[in-house]
Amino acid sequence: MYSNFRFRIRHEGRHVAGFSVIDAPRTPAAPITLERGVTHDAEFEQWASRSGKREGEAGPRDLEIDVFNEEGRQLASYHLRGCRISKYLGMPYMDSRSVAIRTLRIDNDGWSEQDS
Repeated sequence: MYSNFRFRIRHEGRHVAGFSVIDAPRTPAAPITLERGVTHDAEFEQWASRSGKREGEAGPRDLEIDVFNEEGRQLASYHLRGCRISKYLGMPYMDSRSVAIRTLRIDNDGWSEQDS
């Protein structure tokens, strides 16, 4: 579903969003920013949009970011612990089931590279 995106967020074993751009520092626990993306997963979008707000704040989650080359071959996978969303800019996409995500900043408690 997200085969056109080089960076894909995975939660509980399934890809829930894809992104074209990532700003990922080399220091674990530093915020990671993803841009120009889309999600078709309503539950993920609701969590992301609520995560950084005080009222009804969604709890932290563990996520994975999978990195792919232009041919669609997976190059790497990173496990992020205790993720919270500190910035979310999303808007309805071309159909009612999709949300375009301009910016998603993920605060986390640390990350590690996984075997891909």
